[in-house]
Amino acid sequence: GIGLPGRVWESGRPAWISDVSLEANFPRAEFAAEAGLKAAVGIPILAGDTVVAVINFFLREARQEDERMVALISAVAAQLGTTFQRKQSEDALRESEAVLSSAQEVGHIGSWVFDLQRNVTTWSVEAYRIYGVPPGTPPTYETFLACIHPEDREYVDRSWQEALTGAPYDIEHRIVVGEEVKWVHERAELQFDAEGTPLNVIGTVQ
Repeated sequence: GIGLPGRVWESGRPAWISDVSLEANFPRAEFAAEAGLKAAVGIPILAGDTVVAVINFFLREARQEDERMVALISAVAAQLGTTFQRKQSEDALRESEAVLSSAQEVGHIGSWVFDLQRNVTTWSVEAYRIYGVPPGTPPTYETFLACIHPEDREYVDRSWQEALTGAPYDIEHRIVVGEEVKWVHERAELQFDAEGTPLNVIGTVQ
């Protein structure tokens, strides 16, 4: 047979063995016998629906009252699985963010999101680089306008205000980075909820 750990891996549920000496090739069965431990329990650690590890421990005997202990350890294992899944998600997010950042750098395309509900703007790393603003600087609307060439500022501001009412935002204008004047192309679209309320503005700058 596949043994206790294998059964737990396959089923994703705790499993008992009342006498480990009756199971061939059970891990550390000799140690258990010497210590007077007869029964064994396997408990899965789940990340979502996937078993990522199995906790095995020995008991002197299989008793019904030990089911509480198994339930408690299962609860702890569930927390471990949730932590593991969150760590995996965070790692995947960091990896995808790194890939996106590299792609934006190659294409010289920055992105930004304006959360209309919270009045918070987020810039990508490449957007900071294009505008010549130090990364980590709060990207407020005033920060953005300060980057615009003085002769284009009124046009950009008017276009942005119109965009907030649903007008297309697809413009070209100049920005000033240090002593250099650059032309950029900006596009943005509003996102709405099911009731038609605007939630975010998502834009790019190239």
